[in-house]
Amino acid sequence: MAESRFIKTVTFGGYDKNDVDKKLEFLFTQVYELKNELRVSKLRLDEYKKGTDEEKAHESILAAERAKLTQVQVQNETLSEKFKAVDDDNKQKDNQIAELKAQIEKLNGEKADLEDKLKAANAGSDAAALSTVFIEAQKSAKLIEDTASGKAKQIEADSKKLAEDTIDEANNKAKKIIFDAETRAAEIDAEAKNKSEKMDAASDNLRASLLSDVERFTAEVEKLKNVFETFQKDGIAKLGESEEMLKKADKTLKQGGVPQFREPKKFEPEYPEAPEYKKVTAVYASAVSEADKKKKEELEKLAALAASLDGGSAPAAETAAAPAGGVDLAALAAQAAALGGDDAKEEKKDAAPAGGLDLAALAAQAAALDS
Repeated sequence: MAESRFIKTVTFGGYDKNDVDKKLEFLFTQVYELKNELRVSKLRLDEYKKGTDEEKAHESILAAERAKLTQVQVQNETLSEKFKAVDDDNKQKDNQIAELKAQIEKLNGEKADLEDKLKAANAGSDAAALSTVFIEAQKSAKLIEDTASGKAKQIEADSKKLAEDTIDEANNKAKKIIFDAETRAAEIDAEAKNKSEKMDAASDNLRASLLSDVERFTAEVEKLKNVFETFQKDGIAKLGESEEMLKKADKTLKQGGVPQFREPKKFEPEYPEAPEYKKVTAVYASAVSEADKKKKEELEKLAALAASLDGGSAPAAETAAAPAGGVDLAALAAQAAALGGDDAKEEKKDAAPAGGLDLAALAAQAAALDS
Protein backbone atom coordinates (compact mmCIF):
# COMPACT_ATOMS: atom_id res chain seq x y z
CA MET A 1 0.00 0.00 0.00
CA ALA A 2 2.95 2.31 0.70
CA GLU A 3 5.94 3.05 -1.54
CA SER A 4 9.59 2.93 -0.44
CA ARG A 5 10.46 6.07 -2.44
CA PHE A 6 7.47 8.25 -3.14
CA ILE A 7 8.97 11.76 -2.57
CA LYS A 8 10.54 13.49 -5.52
CA THR A 9 14.19 14.46 -5.05
CA VAL A 10 16.03 17.42 -6.59
CA THR A 11 19.41 17.73 -8.25
CA PHE A 12 21.56 18.55 -5.25
CA GLY A 13 20.18 15.87 -2.88
CA GLY A 14 17.27 17.85 -1.49
CA TYR A 15 13.56 17.26 -2.12
CA ASP A 16 10.70 19.12 -3.64
CA LYS A 17 8.80 20.59 -0.69
CA ASN A 18 5.50 20.94 -2.56
CA ASP A 19 5.69 17.36 -3.74
CA VAL A 20 6.51 16.15 -0.22
CA ASP A 21 3.63 18.15 1.25
CA LYS A 22 1.21 16.82 -1.34
CA LYS A 23 2.33 13.24 -0.85
CA LEU A 24 2.19 13.46 2.94
CA GLU A 25 -1.18 15.17 2.85
CA PHE A 26 -2.56 12.51 0.53
CA LEU A 27 -1.06 9.73 2.64
CA PHE A 28 -2.29 11.10 5.96
CA THR A 29 -5.70 11.75 4.44
CA GLN A 30 -5.99 8.12 3.41
CA VAL A 31 -4.70 6.90 6.74
CA TYR A 32 -7.03 9.09 8.78
CA GLU A 33 -10.01 8.32 6.57
CA LEU A 34 -9.36 4.61 7.00
CA LYS A 35 -8.85 4.94 10.74
CA ASN A 36 -11.96 7.09 11.08
CA GLU A 37 -14.04 4.64 9.12
CA LEU A 38 -12.81 1.77 11.24
CA ARG A 39 -13.36 3.73 14.43
CA VAL A 40 -16.86 4.77 13.41
CA SER A 41 -17.69 1.19 12.50
CA LYS A 42 -16.37 -0.06 15.82
CA LEU A 43 -18.22 2.60 17.81
CA ARG A 44 -21.43 1.93 15.94
CA LEU A 45 -21.05 -1.74 16.63
CA ASP A 46 -20.41 -1.06 20.32
CA GLU A 47 -23.40 1.27 20.54
CA TYR A 48 -25.50 -1.26 18.68
CA LYS A 49 -24.52 -3.83 21.29
CA LYS A 50 -25.54 -1.45 24.07
CA GLY A 51 -28.96 -1.06 22.47
CA THR A 52 -28.93 2.77 22.36
CA ASP A 53 -30.81 4.67 19.71
CA GLU A 54 -29.14 5.98 16.57
CA GLU A 55 -28.97 9.64 17.64
CA LYS A 56 -27.18 8.87 20.91
CA ALA A 57 -24.85 6.49 19.08
CA HIS A 58 -23.93 9.22 16.61
CA GLU A 59 -23.41 11.75 19.40
CA SER A 60 -21.06 9.43 21.26
CA ILE A 61 -19.22 8.63 18.03
CA LEU A 62 -18.93 12.35 17.25
CA ALA A 63 -17.52 13.10 20.71
CA ALA A 64 -14.99 10.31 20.36
CA GLU A 65 -14.04 11.52 16.90
CA ARG A 66 -13.48 15.05 18.21
CA ALA A 67 -11.04 13.68 20.77
CA LYS A 68 -9.27 11.63 18.12
CA LEU A 69 -9.16 14.64 15.79
CA THR A 70 -7.51 16.74 18.49
CA GLN A 71 -4.87 14.05 18.97
CA VAL A 72 -4.27 13.85 15.23
CA GLN A 73 -3.94 17.64 15.01
CA VAL A 74 -1.33 17.56 17.74
CA GLN A 75 0.59 14.85 15.88
CA ASN A 76 0.26 16.79 12.66
CA GLU A 77 1.62 19.91 14.32
CA THR A 78 4.58 17.93 15.64
CA LEU A 79 5.34 16.56 12.19
CA SER A 80 5.01 20.04 10.73
CA GLU A 81 7.59 21.35 13.17
CA LYS A 82 9.94 18.52 12.24
CA PHE A 83 9.51 19.19 8.53
CA LYS A 84 10.05 22.88 9.13
CA ALA A 85 13.32 22.17 10.91
CA VAL A 86 14.42 19.90 8.07
CA ASP A 87 13.40 22.56 5.55
CA ASP A 88 15.44 25.23 7.40
CA ASP A 89 18.42 22.90 7.47
CA ASN A 90 18.06 22.24 3.75
CA LYS A 91 17.87 25.96 3.07
CA GLN A 92 21.12 26.45 4.97
CA LYS A 93 22.72 23.70 2.91
CA ASP A 94 21.38 25.32 -0.26
CA ASN A 95 22.89 28.66 0.83
CA GLN A 96 26.23 26.98 1.48
CA ILE A 97 26.09 25.32 -1.94
CA ALA A 98 25.28 28.68 -3.53
CA GLU A 99 28.26 30.29 -1.76
CA LEU A 100 30.54 27.49 -2.92
CA LYS A 101 29.24 27.89 -6.46
CA ALA A 102 30.00 31.64 -6.23
CA GLN A 103 33.50 30.87 -5.02
CA ILE A 104 33.98 28.42 -7.87
CA GLU A 105 32.83 31.02 -10.35
CA LYS A 106 35.14 33.56 -8.74
CA LEU A 107 38.04 31.15 -8.97
CA ASN A 108 37.16 30.39 -12.55
CA GLY A 109 37.27 34.14 -13.23
CA GLU A 110 40.64 34.45 -11.58
CA LYS A 111 41.80 31.48 -13.61
CA ALA A 112 40.68 33.21 -16.79
CA ASP A 113 42.54 36.35 -15.77
CA LEU A 114 45.67 34.37 -15.13
CA GLU A 115 45.34 32.68 -18.45
CA ASP A 116 45.03 36.07 -20.14
CA LYS A 117 48.08 37.30 -18.30
CA LEU A 118 49.84 34.11 -19.30
CA LYS A 119 49.03 34.72 -22.92
CA ALA A 120 50.32 38.31 -22.61
CA ALA A 121 53.44 37.08 -20.95
CA ASN A 122 54.03 34.60 -23.72
CA ALA A 123 54.31 37.53 -26.09
CA GLY A 124 57.24 38.93 -24.08
CA SER A 125 60.86 37.90 -24.14
CA ASP A 126 61.11 36.19 -20.86
CA ALA A 127 59.25 33.02 -21.91
CA ALA A 128 60.71 30.85 -19.20
CA ALA A 129 59.65 33.15 -16.41
CA LEU A 130 56.20 33.46 -17.79
CA SER A 131 56.00 29.73 -18.22
CA THR A 132 56.85 29.29 -14.55
CA VAL A 133 54.28 31.85 -13.52
CA PHE A 134 51.70 30.17 -15.73
CA ILE A 135 52.44 26.81 -14.24
CA GLU A 136 52.13 28.16 -10.70
CA ALA A 137 48.92 29.91 -11.61
CA GLN A 138 47.49 26.71 -13.05
CA LYS A 139 48.49 24.83 -9.90
CA SER A 140 46.87 27.44 -7.70
CA ALA A 141 43.74 27.48 -9.80
CA LYS A 142 43.64 23.70 -9.86
CA LEU A 143 44.11 23.54 -6.10
CA ILE A 144 41.41 26.10 -5.48
CA GLU A 145 39.09 24.37 -7.92
CA ASP A 146 39.73 20.97 -6.37
CA THR A 147 39.17 22.34 -2.86
CA ALA A 148 35.94 24.07 -3.82
CA SER A 149 34.75 21.03 -5.76
CA GLY A 150 35.52 18.74 -2.81
CA LYS A 151 33.68 20.99 -0.40
CA ALA A 152 30.77 21.25 -2.79
CA LYS A 153 30.64 17.48 -3.24
CA GLN A 154 30.84 16.99 0.53
CA ILE A 155 28.06 19.48 1.14
CA GLU A 156 26.02 17.92 -1.64
CA ALA A 157 26.57 14.44 -0.20
CA ASP A 158 25.62 15.63 3.29
CA SER A 159 22.51 17.36 1.96
CA LYS A 160 21.57 14.31 -0.06
CA LYS A 161 22.14 12.04 2.94
CA LEU A 162 20.08 14.32 5.17
CA ALA A 163 17.28 14.45 2.63
CA GLU A 164 17.35 10.68 2.22
CA ASP A 165 17.32 10.19 6.00
CA THR A 166 14.41 12.60 6.33
CA ILE A 167 12.55 10.86 3.53
CA ASP A 168 13.28 7.44 5.01
CA GLU A 169 12.10 8.58 8.42
CA ALA A 170 8.91 10.01 6.94
CA ASN A 171 8.41 6.83 4.90
CA ASN A 172 8.97 4.67 7.95
CA LYS A 173 6.47 6.66 9.99
CA ALA A 174 3.98 6.51 7.16
CA LYS A 175 4.56 2.78 6.77
CA LYS A 176 4.13 2.29 10.51
CA ILE A 177 0.90 4.29 10.54
CA ILE A 178 -0.43 2.44 7.53
CA PHE A 179 0.65 -0.93 8.94
CA ASP A 180 -1.00 -0.21 12.28
CA ALA A 181 -4.14 0.99 10.53
CA GLU A 182 -4.24 -2.06 8.28
CA THR A 183 -3.56 -4.37 11.24
CA ARG A 184 -6.28 -2.77 13.30
CA ALA A 185 -8.59 -2.78 10.31
CA ALA A 186 -7.92 -6.49 9.81
CA GLU A 187 -8.59 -7.18 13.49
CA ILE A 188 -11.78 -5.12 13.47
CA ASP A 189 -12.88 -6.73 10.23
CA ALA A 190 -12.19 -10.21 11.62
CA GLU A 191 -13.97 -9.33 14.86
CA ALA A 192 -16.95 -7.95 12.95
CA LYS A 193 -17.00 -11.06 10.74
CA ASN A 194 -16.81 -13.34 13.77
CA LYS A 195 -19.63 -11.51 15.50
CA SER A 196 -21.65 -11.47 12.32
CA GLU A 197 -20.99 -15.19 11.91
CA LYS A 198 -22.06 -15.81 15.49
CA MET A 199 -25.24 -13.83 14.92
CA ASP A 200 -25.89 -15.71 11.68
CA ALA A 201 -25.24 -19.04 13.41
CA ALA A 202 -27.52 -18.06 16.30
CA SER A 203 -30.18 -17.00 13.81
CA ASP A 204 -29.84 -20.28 11.90
CA ASN A 205 -29.97 -22.27 15.12
CA LEU A 206 -33.05 -20.37 16.22
CA ARG A 207 -34.69 -20.94 12.86
CA ALA A 208 -33.81 -24.63 13.02
CA SER A 209 -35.24 -24.87 16.54
CA LEU A 210 -38.39 -23.03 15.52
CA LEU A 211 -38.69 -25.23 12.45
CA SER A 212 -38.44 -28.34 14.63
CA ASP A 213 -41.12 -26.96 16.96
CA VAL A 214 -43.32 -26.03 14.01
CA GLU A 215 -42.98 -29.50 12.55
CA ARG A 216 -43.79 -31.06 15.90
CA PHE A 217 -46.81 -28.78 16.39
CA THR A 218 -47.91 -29.54 12.84
CA ALA A 219 -47.81 -33.27 13.61
CA GLU A 220 -49.77 -32.71 16.83
CA VAL A 221 -52.34 -30.61 14.99
CA GLU A 222 -52.63 -33.33 12.37
CA LYS A 223 -53.26 -35.88 15.12
CA LEU A 224 -55.90 -33.63 16.69
CA LYS A 225 -57.46 -33.16 13.30
CA ASN A 226 -57.68 -36.93 12.83
CA VAL A 227 -59.15 -37.31 16.32
CA PHE A 228 -61.76 -34.62 15.64
CA GLU A 229 -62.61 -36.19 12.30
CA THR A 230 -62.99 -39.60 13.91
CA PHE A 231 -65.08 -38.10 16.70
CA GLN A 232 -67.18 -36.27 14.14
CA LYS A 233 -67.84 -39.53 12.34
CA ASP A 234 -68.39 -41.87 15.31
CA GLY A 235 -68.93 -39.50 18.22
CA ILE A 236 -72.68 -38.88 17.67
CA ALA A 237 -73.41 -42.59 17.54
CA LYS A 238 -71.24 -43.27 20.58
CA LEU A 239 -72.99 -40.49 22.47
CA GLY A 240 -76.37 -42.00 21.58
CA GLU A 241 -75.21 -45.41 22.79
CA SER A 242 -73.87 -43.87 25.97
CA GLU A 243 -77.18 -42.10 26.55
CA GLU A 244 -79.10 -45.38 26.14
CA MET A 245 -76.73 -47.17 28.53
CA LEU A 246 -77.15 -44.41 31.10
CA LYS A 247 -80.94 -44.60 30.84
CA LYS A 248 -80.85 -48.37 31.32
CA ALA A 249 -78.54 -48.02 34.30
CA ASP A 250 -80.82 -45.35 35.79
CA LYS A 251 -83.87 -47.59 35.34
CA THR A 252 -82.10 -50.60 36.84
CA LEU A 253 -80.93 -48.62 39.86
CA LYS A 254 -84.41 -47.20 40.50
CA GLN A 255 -86.08 -50.59 40.54
CA GLY A 256 -87.59 -51.13 43.99
CA GLY A 257 -87.48 -47.42 44.81
CA VAL A 258 -85.08 -44.58 44.52
CA PRO A 259 -82.02 -45.45 46.58
CA GLN A 260 -80.87 -42.94 49.14
CA PHE A 261 -77.87 -42.61 51.32
CA ARG A 262 -78.51 -43.84 54.91
CA GLU A 263 -76.75 -45.00 57.99
CA PRO A 264 -76.80 -48.79 58.61
CA LYS A 265 -79.17 -50.09 61.32
CA LYS A 266 -77.75 -51.35 64.56
CA PHE A 267 -79.21 -54.54 65.97
CA GLU A 268 -79.13 -55.30 69.68
CA PRO A 269 -78.76 -58.95 70.77
CA GLU A 270 -82.03 -60.68 71.73
CA TYR A 271 -81.03 -62.46 74.91
CA PRO A 272 -83.11 -65.55 75.96
CA GLU A 273 -85.01 -65.55 79.23
CA ALA A 274 -82.82 -66.56 82.13
CA PRO A 275 -83.68 -70.08 83.42
CA GLU A 276 -84.61 -70.78 87.00
CA TYR A 277 -81.91 -72.72 88.71
CA LYS A 278 -82.71 -75.10 91.67
CA LYS A 279 -80.66 -74.65 94.71
CA VAL A 280 -78.82 -77.75 95.62
CA THR A 281 -78.12 -78.40 99.33
CA ALA A 282 -75.98 -81.05 100.86
CA VAL A 283 -78.47 -81.76 103.66
CA TYR A 284 -79.86 -85.24 103.84
CA ALA A 285 -82.43 -87.00 106.08
CA SER A 286 -79.80 -89.04 107.88
CA ALA A 287 -78.30 -85.88 109.33
CA VAL A 288 -81.13 -83.72 110.66
CA SER A 289 -80.14 -80.57 112.48
CA GLU A 290 -82.06 -78.77 115.21
CA ALA A 291 -83.29 -76.23 112.71
CA ASP A 292 -84.64 -79.01 110.53
CA LYS A 293 -86.41 -80.48 113.47
CA LYS A 294 -88.08 -77.18 114.19
CA LYS A 295 -89.10 -76.85 110.54
CA LYS A 296 -90.41 -80.34 110.60
CA GLU A 297 -92.51 -79.62 113.65
CA GLU A 298 -93.94 -76.50 112.05
CA LEU A 299 -94.73 -78.42 108.87
CA GLU A 300 -96.52 -81.08 110.90
CA LYS A 301 -98.54 -78.42 112.56
CA LEU A 302 -99.42 -76.94 109.24
CA ALA A 303 -100.31 -80.36 107.89
CA ALA A 304 -102.56 -81.00 110.85
CA LEU A 305 -104.16 -77.64 110.38
CA ALA A 306 -104.68 -78.38 106.69
CA ALA A 307 -106.13 -81.75 107.53
CA SER A 308 -108.57 -80.23 109.98
CA LEU A 309 -109.71 -77.70 107.43
CA ASP A 310 -110.19 -80.38 104.78
CA GLY A 311 -112.44 -82.38 107.17
CA GLY A 312 -110.25 -85.39 107.25
CA SER A 313 -110.70 -86.05 103.56
CA ALA A 314 -107.03 -86.47 102.83
CA PRO A 315 -106.42 -90.12 102.06
CA ALA A 316 -104.59 -92.10 104.60
CA ALA A 317 -102.54 -93.78 101.94
CA GLU A 318 -100.86 -90.56 100.98
CA THR A 319 -100.13 -89.75 104.56
CA ALA A 320 -98.66 -93.15 105.07
CA ALA A 321 -96.61 -92.69 101.92
CA ALA A 322 -94.46 -90.03 103.56
CA PRO A 323 -90.98 -91.19 104.35
CA ALA A 324 -90.37 -92.43 107.82
CA GLY A 325 -87.69 -89.96 108.71
CA GLY A 326 -89.43 -86.71 107.58
CA VAL A 327 -92.26 -84.87 105.86
CA ASP A 328 -92.65 -84.72 102.07
CA LEU A 329 -92.91 -80.97 101.81
CA ALA A 330 -93.60 -81.01 98.07
CA ALA A 331 -96.59 -83.31 98.58
CA LEU A 332 -97.78 -81.13 101.40
CA ALA A 333 -97.58 -78.04 99.20
CA ALA A 334 -99.56 -79.81 96.49
CA GLN A 335 -102.20 -80.81 98.94
CA ALA A 336 -102.43 -77.25 100.22
CA ALA A 337 -102.91 -75.99 96.71
CA ALA A 338 -105.60 -78.63 96.07
CA LEU A 339 -107.44 -77.62 99.23
CA GLY A 340 -107.73 -74.05 97.97
CA GLY A 341 -109.81 -75.16 94.93
CA ASP A 342 -111.12 -72.70 92.45
CA ASP A 343 -111.34 -69.94 95.01
CA ALA A 344 -107.64 -70.12 95.55
CA LYS A 345 -107.03 -69.80 91.77
CA GLU A 346 -109.22 -66.72 91.39
CA GLU A 347 -107.96 -64.87 94.45
CA LYS A 348 -104.35 -66.03 94.65
CA LYS A 349 -103.10 -62.48 94.49
CA ASP A 350 -105.75 -60.93 96.75
CA ALA A 351 -105.92 -60.91 100.53
CA ALA A 352 -107.48 -63.94 102.26
CA PRO A 353 -111.18 -63.62 103.32
CA ALA A 354 -112.03 -63.00 106.93
CA GLY A 355 -112.15 -66.12 109.08
CA GLY A 356 -110.27 -68.22 106.42
CA LEU A 357 -106.65 -69.19 105.50
CA ASP A 358 -104.56 -68.18 102.50
CA LEU A 359 -103.55 -71.59 101.27
CA ALA A 360 -101.20 -70.18 98.64
CA ALA A 361 -99.39 -68.26 101.37
CA LEU A 362 -99.20 -71.42 103.43
CA ALA A 363 -97.76 -73.27 100.46
CA ALA A 364 -95.18 -70.55 100.02
CA GLN A 365 -94.25 -70.76 103.69
CA ALA A 366 -93.95 -74.47 103.38
CA ALA A 367 -91.66 -74.11 100.39
CA ALA A 368 -89.54 -71.55 102.28
CA LEU A 369 -89.27 -73.85 105.24
CA ASP A 370 -88.25 -76.67 102.93
CA SER A 371 -85.48 -74.57 101.35
